[in-house]
Amino acid sequence: MITFHTSEELNRLHEAEAIEAYPTWTPPSKEELESRRDNYERIWAQIGSALMAHMEQITGLTFEPHIECYVLSGTIRDHSRPLVLKSRYTEEEFIVALCHELTHRLMSGSEHAPLPFPNESQKVRNHVMTYAILSLILSGGQLKVARNTTNENYKRAWDIIDRDGADKIIKDFRKAN
Repeated sequence: MITFHTSEELNRLHEAEAIEAYPTWTPPSKEELESRRDNYERIWAQIGSALMAHMEQITGLTFEPHIECYVLSGTIRDHSRPLVLKSRYTEEEFIVALCHELTHRLMSGSEHAPLPFPNESQKVRNHVMTYAILSLILSGGQLKVARNTTNENYKRAWDIIDRDGADKIIKDFRKAN
């Protein structure tokens, strides 16, 4: 279960970084931020349980019973621990971003065999599993959003998924665990 929150304190911590990165950025009002949080909560209430159950079924791992998610206007990137998401996502972007961060939580919250691909950077190795999972739970526009990246580590992880196949990567992970 995920509970969505806003946090003025966390927003203040992140806003300075956002303003530095985007000098013309103006934060939304408290009411707008709460409205965006409520929209995320509404979307997740419709599909979240099924997506999380699918992630657990694919990996053989389990989520912690309760997850707090902070929706912030001032963050320039999402985080898995604590779970922090930008407030300005479209519906598809929100689903992809939350599922992405949840895969990191799922993988980091469990004891498991070392990640495959030892000759790759840690960032690539972490994202091979993330993208393997996402490629099996997302489709259509969501998968297109997930694959749309300029980050070289993320591109490399997707190249490995394309080369080896998500099913094989997950099968090898499960066999090792």
